[in-house]
Amino acid sequence: MQQLANYIDGELITAASGNWLDDFEPATGRRYAALPDSDHADVEPASGPAKRAFPVWSATPAEERSRWLLKLAALLERDLEKLARAESIDSGKPLALARRVDIPRAISNLRLFAAAATQFASDSHAMESPAINCTLRWRRGQGDFLHRRHPDRRRHREPRGAEVQETFPGTRRKKRHAGVRRLRLRNHRC
Repeated sequence: MQQLANYIDGELITAASGNWLDDFEPATGRRYAALPDSDHADVEPASGPAKRAFPVWSATPAEERSRWLLKLAALLERDLEKLARAESIDSGKPLALARRVDIPRAISNLRLFAAAATQFASDSHAMESPAINCTLRWRRGQGDFLHRRHPDRRRHREPRGAEVQETFPGTRRKKRHAGVRRLRLRNHRC
């Protein structure tokens, strides 16, 4: 029987309580692994390293993050058979289905996100009035956004997840919407 552990800060660590959970294969009902029975005492040792790693990861250029995701996809593809067997045992689904759908889908998702990390677009839409709506999208916390301020505008920080509609010169409305900034520009080129 396999004993799994939590992967925290580069190390495999058992639960702070020392307790284990049995993991059963649904297709046979046999116990095939023991999992750490983690609780709140395991959260802080895991969240600390994650918080420390975030500034470095978020400052990593999009192209490099994309390469990491592609490398992970390649490793999953290399170990497709082993991962499909593990998925089949863990979920009870047929091996052929795990081999044909689950693992290839994970690989496909990683490749999609790797490509998306380097492809970033904004939209502009003409209005009936003499104005243009521009939608600028950026990833908060990942250092991938370019914010251009109108020279006459004062510095202002929007709350996380706010959508700001600005009408130049100087009027503002706020709506909730994660990671999107809309600028309504009058007599202004995008």
